Parts: sequence; C-alpha cells; structure tokens
Amino acid sequence: MALAWLCQIDGVSRVSGAATTIRLASHDDDRLCHLAAQTWWPSIERLPTLAYDFFDGSFGGEIVTPSGRADVCIDPVPGFAALMLHGARIRWWTGELGSAWESFTLRFDGLIDNQPTVRDGIANLEFRVDDAWLDDPILATFAGTTGAEGEAAQKGQVKPFLLGTPKMVEGVLINSIDTIIQLNDGPIAAVDVAFEDAQRFTAPVGDYASYAALQAATIAPGLWATCLAGGYVRHGAPIDGVATYDVQGSNSGSDGGGHVRKAGAIIKRLAAKMGKSAKVDASGLTAFDAARPYNISVALLSQVTMRDLVQSIAQSLNAVALVTWTGLLTLLPIVRPEDAVTVGTLAADGSSLPPVGRVDQLGIASPWWRVAIEAEITNRVHGNDEIRFNAQLIDRGRYDAAESYREGHIVDIADGSRWLYINVTPTTGNAPPTWPVTSNSWWTNLTPPIDRPATDVSPTPPLTLPRGTLWFGGDGHPYRFGETPWSSDGVAWTSDGAAWLGSGYSDVQDQVGPLAIELAELADGKADAAILDAAEAKTQIAAIVADGTLDKSEKPDLALRYAAILSEQPGIRNNADYYFITTERTAYDGAVTALTAYLTGLSPAYNDYNFDTAIDRVAFNAAFNAFYDARQALLDKIAVEAGRSTATMTLAPTQTILCDYLGVPKTGQLDDRVLLNSRKRGNAVVDAATTWTATFPGSVTGTIDTTSATTDRGDITITGFNGAAGAAEISITSTYDGITLTGKIAIVPTLDAPPPPPPASGTAQTSAQSSESQSNSTSAYL
Repeated sequence: MALAWLCQIDGVSRVSGAATTIRLASHDDDRLCHLAAQTWWPSIERLPTLAYDFFDGSFGGEIVTPSGRADVCIDPVPGFAALMLHGARIRWWTGELGSAWESFTLRFDGLIDNQPTVRDGIANLEFRVDDAWLDDPILATFAGTTGAEGEAAQKGQVKPFLLGTPKMVEGVLINSIDTIIQLNDGPIAAVDVAFEDAQRFTAPVGDYASYAALQAATIAPGLWATCLAGGYVRHGAPIDGVATYDVQGSNSGSDGGGHVRKAGAIIKRLAAKMGKSAKVDASGLTAFDAARPYNISVALLSQVTMRDLVQSIAQSLNAVALVTWTGLLTLLPIVRPEDAVTVGTLAADGSSLPPVGRVDQLGIASPWWRVAIEAEITNRVHGNDEIRFNAQLIDRGRYDAAESYREGHIVDIADGSRWLYINVTPTTGNAPPTWPVTSNSWWTNLTPPIDRPATDVSPTPPLTLPRGTLWFGGDGHPYRFGETPWSSDGVAWTSDGAAWLGSGYSDVQDQVGPLAIELAELADGKADAAILDAAEAKTQIAAIVADGTLDKSEKPDLALRYAAILSEQPGIRNNADYYFITTERTAYDGAVTALTAYLTGLSPAYNDYNFDTAIDRVAFNAAFNAFYDARQALLDKIAVEAGRSTATMTLAPTQTILCDYLGVPKTGQLDDRVLLNSRKRGNAVVDAATTWTATFPGSVTGTIDTTSATTDRGDITITGFNGAAGAAEISITSTYDGITLTGKIAIVPTLDAPPPPPPASGTAQTSAQSSESQSNSTSAYL
C-alpha cells in the first residue's frame, strides 16, 4: 500500500483576522481527501523533507531545532493566498492510504518560519519546531515585599533552586531580623548538615510546616530549624561567618515525582517548574535514566535558560539533547562503538535503503569525549580565612624539617597527603607521622596519601553492625562486614583494603561510611526504574508479535533489546554477589539462559533482517515475561539488602548538668530536659517504627518514649540525677528490621559552688547559733 501524507495549517485570514484552518493531502483519493469527516485538499506538490543536525564539527553539543520544507500547489485550496502563515502552526501525519484516521501517526508539529513565497502557483513552505521556550529563564525572582518574598533590596533577584543532593550550598538570606534563609524555591527532602565557616551545627531542633510557623518559632542561639515544605532554614542568632548546607533538593513538582536525582527526572522537574511539562518527552527521559542511571546534582543560584542547562547535563552523561519533530525535548545516550549493535547500512552508492543523498567529511577540532562521574561537587569552596579554627590557617606548602611551624600551619608531603599543625607550641623538625598513622603530638591528617598502601590492620568496629555495612577504619581504609553480623571474636570482620571502595571519613555519629548510603539510594533508584522499564518492555514485546509474526522490520528493535539484556547482566550479577544474594540471582541467570535458548532457536534467526519469522505468541511472551519478572525480583532484593546495610543511629550529645556542692541539680536544670535520639535507614527516619530501650545507671532516673508513633519515639526525659556519684552513662539500644544498634549518652555533673566554710576557730557558739550560722552559710552558696 502507498504511504499517504496529511498536513494541517492553522493560519489567520488577512481579511477578517479570524483563525482559519486548511488541510492538505498527498493523494487525490476519496479515502484520504475525506478522512475523519474533514476536507483534505490534494495539493501537496512535494512531500516534506524533515531534517536533524545532531552534531557540529567540534561536537559542541548544542540543542538544534528540527526543520523541514515542502511545496504546496495553492490553486485547489480556497483562500490560501489570503492567509497569514508566518508563525502559523503546521502538523504532518503519515499513514497507509486507505487506513482509518486512528492509524495515522503525527510526524511533525511546529511553526511556519516565514510567509511562504509563491511562484507559478506553488507555495514553498519552510517550517521548524517551536523551541523558543528553551530560551526562557528558569528561575523565579523575589518580589521584595518582605516575608517569603524577601526584603525590598532583593526585588528582582533570583530564588535558588536545588536538584539532587548538592553539597555546601549557600542560601539567600531573606529575613535578616529573624535570620531566615531560603535554600530552594519550593519543598525540599531534607537538610542533612548545616555549617558555619565549615563547622557543623548540631541537628535541627525541628521542622515547621510554613514560613509563618518557622518565623514564629522560638529557637535558641546556636540552634537552627527547617521548613522543608518551603525550602527554608532559620537560625536562632545571626550568622557570623559563611553559612552553607548539604541539601536533599527539590522534593515536589507538577511532574508528580518526589526527590529527583537522575538527569531525565531532573529535566522533567525543571520543565514542570516552567509550566512546560507537555514540552518534554516523559517516557523518553525515563528510558534515558535507565540507560544512564547516575545521580547528579544541580544548584541553580543564578539565572539560566533550559537550553544551556540541558546541554551541560547531556554532555556530562555522554548524551545528546534534542527536540523531536513533534516538539518534545529529550535526551539520547551516545552508545560506545564497542557496545553498538548493527541495525543497517547507509551506502552512498545507492545499494541500500534509505538512500544517501550526499556525504560530507567535516573538519573537527581535537578529540572530545564525555565521561559521567557520579560525584557531588562542593558548591561553596571555603578559603582558609573562612574556616573556623583556634588559629589562623596558613598553607605553607611542602614540609621542610628546617622550617618552624605553629598552630594552624598546613603542609603537604611527597605521598600527596596534607597535614595540619595542632600543637600550641611552635617547633622545628617534628615531621608528620608515617601513614596509616593519622596524627601525632604536632600534626593531624587532612587528606590521605594519593596511593595508600594496603594494610592488614582490622580496627575494632564502633558497634555491632549489619552485614554489608561499609565503615572507614582508623587506618584510613574502607571495610565491609561479611556474611553475618560482626561478633566479639571478629571472625566475620573482613578487610577490603586491596580493592578501594572510595576515600573519605565516616561520621562517628552516623556509624557507617557515606558510600553505603549512596549505594543503597542507587539500588533503590534502579529497582524503581526497572518497574517502569519492565512494564513498558512487556507491552512492547506483546505488540511485536500480536500478529503471530516477528516481522523483519521489528527484528532490529528486538536485537537491541536483547543486547541490552546481555550487557547489563554482569553488573547486576556483581551487585547480587556483593550482597551475598544467591536464590534470586540463580533465578535471574536461569531466565536469561532460557530467553537466550528461545531466541537462538528461532528460524529464521531473530537477527536475520531479510526474512520474517513465525512466532508462537504464548512462548515468545512467556520467555520475556519470565526474564523481566526474575530481573525485578533480583533488583528488589538488592535494594532491600543495600537499605539494610545503612542503619544509623544518632544520639543526643553529652549532657552537662549544673549541680550544687552536694551534687543536687540546680533549679531548672532538669526542667524539660529531653534527649533527642534518632534512627535512620539510609536517609529515611524510622524512629516511629523502631524498638527503643534505655538502661539508666543508679545515679540517673528517667524515661524513654517507646510508644509514640512519631519521631518522638526514642527520646529520653531525665527526671533525676545524683551528681555526687560523678559522671554516668545511659545505654541506648534501637532495633529496626532485625538490625540492632547500641550507644551511650554521657551525663556529666558540674559543681557550681564550693562547700560552706567551717566556723572560725575558738569561737564559742550555742547549738542554736551554730545551726543558724550553718544554715545562713549554706543559703549563701546555693
């Protein structure tokens, strides 16, 4: 059957100024010219030529606008010459001649560039996709009307917008009286850490539902709180230095997602923010995230356009950004040559289809390449003068034994490590220690050596930790627990120093290395993405053989899909081995083997593009469905095991209680003294679902909340303390999902007054006088 084209142009009448639609057809055939109860004039003189230009000579990565041209015979079309067509919407459809309207596919949706030229009754149409929205600014601006709209001087300044998990981000101070800072224009998932001059604050004292509630809250100096629903933080006192924050960014948008971290999801969130969700290829961006499953972070603190931002995102992930012929923004991964699957040949001699009209060799600059690096940049790099320390920080370069060093001096040595002098007495000739020792009386390590040697040292872990937990030991090496939780004999405590998992330091309060949380989040994201991928794949697979035939035109897509299945298998298996998953991995491998046996048993072969292949629809669908089900079960199991390995517990800091000389707490010292404790799985707080217990020493009385279905669960209220017995410790145990963590909270007395002086020697007193004197003396000291 012949391929038919239809065109609809929505112009404006020059005479009446009214919107006027004309419809054109490629064939003079009643089945086409009266399709869908409309009149389509058979006047397309030359079929449209649609073009893309993905790359320039230097692979600059610019987003190009698809364009096209066609010729129309205007004589049969009533009123064509009287239409204003510059900027008019134009759409093109294709379908088999004689097919119903529902079978036609929209091929192009755009605008006519200029009023067409007409010669000898032929109008030349030049058109392009409408991508002007890509050059609109993304960020909203402050109105300067006070409150959430900022102070008067901030009128017209941009509101920050954070995506992913940007680190060390500076916010915008929008209320200098109450010290309220906006981090994001809209809801955020969390503020992990707040810093002032690179020094950590303690955890936030609360989260408030609105800007007004945050402003009305009572927050003590030195403390801070959040309003995650609005993207704000507030400090209890003005910030004296540089305030920065580690933020889990945008957590809501009209795109329907929560906290987004993958490139495709981030682009959908940005489009939703601009009110342009209909202008992005949602399914294509979801597929891109499956092909490039890397977490990225974007901190927008100055105005930018969608075009510039998407270009930079695409280049960082070895991808090309483009606008489709139907006007949708999308990303396509650039496949490495070694991973490519041949689907056809383009020959300039006309020996294959589609025909090649011309071949040009472009001059290019030096080779370009793109590498995706899953890392989080530091958005605000602090200078030495912006870091709070006991002394002025000065970088002295390479260590020299003949030089004198004082507190605050920073040096580096030949192995690439950097060291901070911490002794209050300046000295000469006291060198930094040899790695893996991280400190001595004069120096403490800032940066480990570039190439750290392996070590057999197995440090004692801080707590009983679950299987798979990562932790950086005192030797600077990352360690991971083996098949079972660690026990006192340390049998299952294994070193992984030979195969580096990363570098950095573990926060003692967190009790696990930061890489463990990152792995858990990545596993969760892959499992979630796989659900959508599998559902879409099953639908497409069923459609391929709906007619009982694997058509030769359908085989290239099937071959690509099968190649992707094989290419991802080693990575999925490695993840399963990492978490000691055997049952689900065996089922997954068996499903791949069965699918391979089925496909390779087809005749003609599934990758023989010259012939159709008859298919048993039930067997075909069953082989693919079994694979996708087994794959999903394994990815879900990996996500669960990764999540179990990120159990963390944060306990209240040491409590100092002011007492009199007898060890009795001073008035008000125990009033509302609540110790806030928290339990997380990954980055999710699970206080309300955790079993908490506390063991109080004899000198301390109190209660622990074991029943509240809120984050209050696990919090301790101190009701009594005998400071005369000295310092004490409360032992805390929390259990969630079978993982038990333990820790202690120190209670330290501080005697605020000396005992009363004894009576003067040789002075005669009556019993009553002695008692009164002692009483008065005691009162004076209390």
